[in-house]
Amino acid sequence: MRRQPLECGCSAQRPAISPTPRQSEPHAPGVERSLLTDLFIAAKQKRKAKMLGPVVVRLLDAPRAFGLAWNLGGAGASTQLELARMAFGGAPGYLALGKTMLRLLGLFDPVLRELVEMNYLVTDPLIVDDSALQQLLGSVAKTPYSEDVRQSLAAAG
Repeated sequence: MRRQPLECGCSAQRPAISPTPRQSEPHAPGVERSLLTDLFIAAKQKRKAKMLGPVVVRLLDAPRAFGLAWNLGGAGASTQLELARMAFGGAPGYLALGKTMLRLLGLFDPVLRELVEMNYLVTDPLIVDDSALQQLLGSVAKTPYSEDVRQSLAAAG
């Protein structure tokens, strides 16, 4: 069964901003890997939360942004394989999981089970037009994928 995105119970004065991609049930109990996971952990630990980044903060400061959906594109077109080549410094070793294998592994891992519905994100081109966002906020800095990979590798230990 396909899950429906949650309706936001926000007030009429400050309706939700929902930057794309929209996430189904991003804060449901038991979800361990979510864009909002650290928000709830930080609240319980009385520390600052790690949030999505400067573009989201800029949207929160823009009254015209409320009640609308916003796309945030990447630094250009890329594929998982291209990013893997950057990370491995050449031909990567990898295992590609199709829908059938995701369904099977999803019996044991709820995140993999949900990835079946999101499979189109890695099998079909997904180019996001963020011209409306840039019209609202002006220039939006985008980190080149090569720098993202370098920083991610450094953070991975």
